[in-house]
Amino acid sequence: FKQLRRHVEHKDDAAAQIAYATAKKGLYKSALKMLNAELEKKPESLDFLRTLADMELMFGHWEKAAEVYERILKLNPADSGVLNNYAWLLATCPDDKLRDGKRALEMAVSACEITFYAEAHILSTLASAHAELGDFEKAREWARKAVELGEKEKHESLDNLKSELASYEEDKPWRETSEIVEEVEEDAASQEDDKTDEDAASQE
Repeated sequence: FKQLRRHVEHKDDAAAQIAYATAKKGLYKSALKMLNAELEKKPESLDFLRTLADMELMFGHWEKAAEVYERILKLNPADSGVLNNYAWLLATCPDDKLRDGKRALEMAVSACEITFYAEAHILSTLASAHAELGDFEKAREWARKAVELGEKEKHESLDNLKSELASYEEDKPWRETSEIVEEVEEDAASQEDDKTDEDAASQE
């Protein structure tokens, strides 16, 4: 769900980094347990709340992600990363009842202003909000700028930016589902890890 390029690594909090890395492996329950334990101690920690929201987004838990983003914005309404991610969700979510183009546009504009219109992935969010509202001319305008900036910076998600632009050129809004992480069966994963450890030990 674009979370890999949109998520800001939590350099100051090892626990948040570990939880997010665990989630990226598909181990949702384990990551959630880690974050909930930390949030019991620090219920207003922006690091842990942001990681939780981005993780829910990663797994396609749209409503849960939206709820956490709302919590964060009450604590810090000027967080460009959260504004961007939440705007992206509201503009591109495959669940019709959760999309809100008008609010997505407001948040995307705020995120762009905070970052001086200098982040390719945030410009692409602005484009997606315009597309959701049916303004494909504006969507194409901002998507092209996102691609241009992405090419200049050799952005890691340049292919995604180009795909979004191609969608708007066909007057189609973007619906993001391609990067949703599938939840791994925890017991099976644990057994596999144990087997790997056993195999490694037998080779020593």
